[in-house]
Formats: sequence, structure tokens, C-alpha cells
Amino acid sequence: MTLGDLAMATRNGRSRGESEAYWGRQFELWRESGQTIRGFCREEGLVESAFHFWKRELLGSAGKGAARSDPSAPRFVPVSASGPMAAPLTLEFHGATLRIEAGVDAQLLRTVLESLRAG
Repeated sequence: MTLGDLAMATRNGRSRGESEAYWGRQFELWRESGQTIRGFCREEGLVESAFHFWKRELLGSAGKGAARSDPSAPRFVPVSASGPMAAPLTLEFHGATLRIEAGVDAQLLRTVLESLRAG
């Protein structure tokens, strides 16, 4: 991260995490609006260059290729859980369904998730 990036991340007193959450919400609103980026930024009072910066930052971490150019592409987010699972967890990804039951082998699950992330 450059100094300019850090300055943009913390502008208006927001931490980087708060900025990411804020811009993530803006991207959702933009997609729902059906507007061009320029029109949306003008209507919402956003700086268009900041919109593009955060779009690159957030979608750039989503993966390679199409994910970067498609704001609706799925992204991996960190998930943590504590305590026993009350019900199985179901993940759907590109038409595949992964059902994770209580007591799953952690290394096997890690391997599967890393394979999905790489693919």
C-alpha cells in the first residue's frame, strides 16, 4: 500500500476496514441503481476517482480474470466460528454444493477451499 492509498483509506477518519465496508455498500447500491459510475457518483456526491480506486482495491483481491471486471462475481471472505456447529453449513460455488457437517476433517476442508480459491 502506498502513502496515497493509506491517505485515501483513512480519509474522513475511517480505518481501512471501515472504508472497505463503506465502499462495498456503495458498489452494491451502484449495481442496484443500474446507473453509470459517473452518474451514480454525481448523484451520491462521490469522487469518481475514489470510486474507481476502491473498485480496483476490493475487486482486485477477489481473484483473477473475470472477477476483477465483474462486480457481481463472488468473493471469498474470512469466516470464523466458535463452538459446535448447530447445523451443517452449505456453500454453493459455480453450481457445485459443498455441505460441511460437524466433525469435518479440518485439513481436508482447508484443501478443498484452497482448491476452490485457486480455480
